[in-house]
Amino acid sequence: MGKFRLVSAAALAAVLASGIPTGAAGDAGTGVDRIPRSKTLSAAREIDRLIEADLAANGITPNPLTDDAAFVRRAYLDLVGRVPTAEETSAFLSASDSDKREALVDRLLDAPGYASHMFNWLADLLRVKSRLQQVSGEPYIHFIKESLAQNKPWDVFVREMLTASGNAHRRGNGATGYYLRDRGMVEDNMSNTITIFLGTRLECAQCHNHPFDKWKQLQYHEMVAFTGGMRFTDDSLRSSEEGKRLEAMGQAYRGQGRDASRSLEARAFQRILQPLQYGISGSGTGLYRLPKDYQYEDAKANQVVKAKAMFGNEVTLKTDPAEADRNSGRPGRNGRAPAIRASDVNSREAYARWLTSAENPRFTTVIANRLWKRLFGAGVIEPVDNLKESTKAANEPLLKHLEKTMTEVGFDVKQFLRVLTYSRTYQREASRKEASDEEPYRFPGPLLRRMSAEQLWDSVVTLVVPDVDGKLLKPGEAAEPVYAEYERILAITDAEIKQRVELEVVRQKDPAKFRELQRELSAKSQELRDKSRKLQESLALARKKGDEAAAKKLEEEIRALEKDPSSAALMRPAQNYRRGRGDRNTLARASDLEQPAPPGHFLREFGQSDREQIEASHTQSAVPQALSLLNGFVDKSLLPNKSSAVRVAAAAARSSAEKVRAVFLSIVNRDPAPRERDSWVPDVEKRGDAAIGDLMWTLVNTHEFMFIR
Repeated sequence: MGKFRLVSAAALAAVLASGIPTGAAGDAGTGVDRIPRSKTLSAAREIDRLIEADLAANGITPNPLTDDAAFVRRAYLDLVGRVPTAEETSAFLSASDSDKREALVDRLLDAPGYASHMFNWLADLLRVKSRLQQVSGEPYIHFIKESLAQNKPWDVFVREMLTASGNAHRRGNGATGYYLRDRGMVEDNMSNTITIFLGTRLECAQCHNHPFDKWKQLQYHEMVAFTGGMRFTDDSLRSSEEGKRLEAMGQAYRGQGRDASRSLEARAFQRILQPLQYGISGSGTGLYRLPKDYQYEDAKANQVVKAKAMFGNEVTLKTDPAEADRNSGRPGRNGRAPAIRASDVNSREAYARWLTSAENPRFTTVIANRLWKRLFGAGVIEPVDNLKESTKAANEPLLKHLEKTMTEVGFDVKQFLRVLTYSRTYQREASRKEASDEEPYRFPGPLLRRMSAEQLWDSVVTLVVPDVDGKLLKPGEAAEPVYAEYERILAITDAEIKQRVELEVVRQKDPAKFRELQRELSAKSQELRDKSRKLQESLALARKKGDEAAAKKLEEEIRALEKDPSSAALMRPAQNYRRGRGDRNTLARASDLEQPAPPGHFLREFGQSDREQIEASHTQSAVPQALSLLNGFVDKSLLPNKSSAVRVAAAAARSSAEKVRAVFLSIVNRDPAPRERDSWVPDVEKRGDAAIGDLMWTLVNTHEFMFIR
């Protein structure tokens, strides 16, 4: 690379030592390297053999292997969801190890950005939102992020969601968000579950036998029966000591008369305790009542049916539909069928075991196919979510090998991705020809793709924020205030209840007086916080000096302040679930912003889903996108920022040629071609930073930047 070398030998050596191994990795290592590399390479080579045989049979020549510049960019975008920095790019291009591509893959799969990038995919697939119906979505987000950070096997992850129960805001219960996302709509949830995890569309069978597939309306409702008896509330609190205490307080408020003031107090008390009620209860009765307009001969309208798997192994449940129907009581108003009275029989657990079993062929096929499409731009089966008896894979032996690989790695998504990215097929040049419905794509290389909205956002943020991955939130950081508020309410004292109820009554009856009280309370709250902060500072100083007597006295003062009924509510403000994390001025990775970003945000303009439909994001071009880049983010956040990552990289370079190279390595992750270098170097020598800004603006607005080549 001669005179265009970007970093010093010492800096390059530091990057190589911390990231890309300089020696042969062999079969040793940790993280994703715990499965021997030789075994991973063997599985990857089988992919190549099966694809190359299929290409030869169809008269297609495989694409050439990519150069290192294209590979490092593709690997970063596909595995950690952003472009590499100039330093990361230069380090990889300078490395000479024969296994540096495999070493890079291993490092990226264990990098913090991996979980961030995979979260974006799951958020689109699972329709994740920061705010669900009357419930915070942050614990659900925490569960997903923590599962990714732990590299939880896919089958375990899915089972935990399908069997989740308990309060939605309690620590460790985030998986309840899967059902609460479809709160009160068990039918829709079942349809979504089968679409996401089994790649089969059942929604048409909700109202009639499927017109284009074999599924019958009865089968649909038999599947819904697995979640029969599930309730969208947390019933576990009733039997606990905390629950009994709070119930007694509630009865006192409800029993103090029927005048308007007492009624307001009772409603205020109920609102305060509302977060304790949200959650999932009931392990499943395995029963469901058919609709009153059911018309097929295989069952009767309003009949109670037992859960039955739509295919595969039979699921045994100890429940009697006829007996449950007899015990259900009389019809409700307007002839509504009575609710089913039956005991829980853990039908949700049986449902989860059946769906995620390695013996359930569609479960393995669908996740292997979805992950393949994620890296190659098309599935071996298309579409990925509408498998039928007549569905044909583009390469049946390849699909079988992918299924076998998925089961052999124990549904370890990282290991599966490792196999795919080790393959020559993944490392070939991208195909610019679009896949069509008429002719299946046979994978001479990955398809050329535009970045997703999240990849594009994370990449432009990478250009601005140095060490952007080092600033990622911890998995549960955004959920912590939700957990804390739940715990505060659970332990609420009589005095605090009384104070909060009184405030709520004043708010309802006299808004002007309430605003005045708010101002007084705000001042009092600040005074108490200042007092608490000074005590904490004094305590830290006493501990540093080793003055145990003073430290003990200060600890007692702090505890007394926290327990003071007059200050408890002031120092413990109610949680505001809308934290403004989607603010368009927040330069954080997409996974740490509000889910989804608000309308008009960069992410939404570039195709981020509104999370109402499964995988509803898109990469189609639109005029607002160009305007957003040309007049928005680049002009406001990147170009004027003298401390941006790109500016810093360019400033560290010694010559104009090195500065130009730094910008190219940062944005399009390659060296400038001679023609490009000869065009920009004189301009940089003449105009300095202004020319660097023009070069940055030009490169960010190219198709080369926006596409994964």
